[in-house]
Amino acid sequence: TDGAQIASFRIGEREYIWPGTPEIWADHTPILFPIIGGLKDGKTNIEGRPYEIRKHGFARYSIFELVYASDTAVEYRLCMSEETYRSYPFDFVLTVKHRIFGSGFETVYTVKNNDVRPMPYCIGGHPGIMLGNYADWTVVFDMEEDTQLYNVSKDGIFSEKLKAEKIVGKSLALNIPGLFDNGALIARDIRSKRIVFEKNDKSEAIGLEYEDFDLLAFWTPVNKNAPFVCAEPWCGMSPNDDETGNMEDKPFVKVLGPGESRSFAYRMNILK
Repeated sequence: TDGAQIASFRIGEREYIWPGTPEIWADHTPILFPIIGGLKDGKTNIEGRPYEIRKHGFARYSIFELVYASDTAVEYRLCMSEETYRSYPFDFVLTVKHRIFGSGFETVYTVKNNDVRPMPYCIGGHPGIMLGNYADWTVVFDMEEDTQLYNVSKDGIFSEKLKAEKIVGKSLALNIPGLFDNGALIARDIRSKRIVFEKNDKSEAIGLEYEDFDLLAFWTPVNKNAPFVCAEPWCGMSPNDDETGNMEDKPFVKVLGPGESRSFAYRMNILK
């Protein structure tokens, strides 16, 4: 299947995942691998050679093999191919498992290094959560925050000069004028590992847990009046303005030794 994405999660008539309307945003819950964001000068150096990898990596555009499917779970697998090797020269296996539980679902990414040398990579989720008018909602954090949110430049570079709003305390109102006018909001230094989208009239609440990830970003298309917001758990990040350009030096990058594997899970739960 294309990208191994969850395309729909519905309870009754209420849909919780963006349906992927192409003229607004064609994805649903894409997988970000093996990079997050773009690349400085459009390239990254791996073992001294430059490689081009498309924004957010190739996984979300790739055809995954179906491993198994049941009434409540499904597993997909993506392996190294000649095409992936041209931009990411490693023998990898990326497994994606989706599991429905009660009033929510869990997505687990497992990355395995089948190569004979260390393999640097980034991994992240990008679920589009249907809110309707997102200005009617507030993000509630499970820990007290004093966390600066950052934008990236027009060419996708992260800089501490590009400050946006700041999360102070345990909530971020989504009705702040111009909140998403400059694109994604990156919470690089976030402490919380669980958030709740809470409707201001207390009629709905949607939880997201992401214990295995380092940071979080929020995004909705600029000037599209889209009825969804993406809450994106990341291991990895857009390139820093002062980074070396080497893959292994990317912020929050992970490295697997030969034969090693690691899993990363996030869970979305409908609380109300």
